[in-house]
Amino acid sequence: MSKNTDNLEKSLTIIFSVVATTAILINLSIKGFNTENTLDAVKDIAGVIVIIAVFFVASKLFRKNKFDFNVSFEKHLKEWISQNKSLITDIISEPKGNYNKRYCMMIFEHSNMVDSTIPADSVSRKEKGAFVYLPYLDENKVLKEEFEFRLHEKHFLRSEKYKKEDGTVDIPAIVEKFAANIYNTYKNLHITVKPVKSQGVLIVNFSKVEKNEDNAKLLVDVVEYVKTMVLALA
Repeated sequence: MSKNTDNLEKSLTIIFSVVATTAILINLSIKGFNTENTLDAVKDIAGVIVIIAVFFVASKLFRKNKFDFNVSFEKHLKEWISQNKSLITDIISEPKGNYNKRYCMMIFEHSNMVDSTIPADSVSRKEKGAFVYLPYLDENKVLKEEFEFRLHEKHFLRSEKYKKEDGTVDIPAIVEKFAANIYNTYKNLHITVKPVKSQGVLIVNFSKVEKNEDNAKLLVDVVEYVKTMVLALA
């Protein structure tokens, strides 16, 4: 719940409380200020106070227990990173264009996984490339419900299947194939996958995904699935 929404609810509650109390006092003045009518008015005002108190308690509990899908996704992603620390770096935050984007990197030499004592964070930057860009806030501070995969030629230098005649890797073909595989495997999750072949990018949009804990975990399964496809072609 935003701060503006919270302030609006408080303002409306105060307004309606004043209106209700005023109506009770007017009704009392019309009926007369005898003992019975005064006690009834006090009872009605007490009822209004109880309703207000219940509203504020329920509102606080709701805000406290409100499920944040993106926070859950990132929590599970961090757990996934910790399980792949010889291949994947911790989340890095740095300005990119007009936004502050966060991402994790994958090392190019996948044999490093054999020696799990060497964390990917310790490998030099030239030996790894951005792998997953996390969701970010746009210029209006609204969360972009999407994340990106970056595929690099260095990940696939040993792959013969997608090697072109000049010896380079056909990254656009890999991006297109990966996009189709992701969509076909996870279409029941209601994600969309947009391949940007010229940049070696896969954009996974989850705006239509039902926001619950299980689906937050499934989005991390998508990340694991892409990692597996990269290793399969390495």
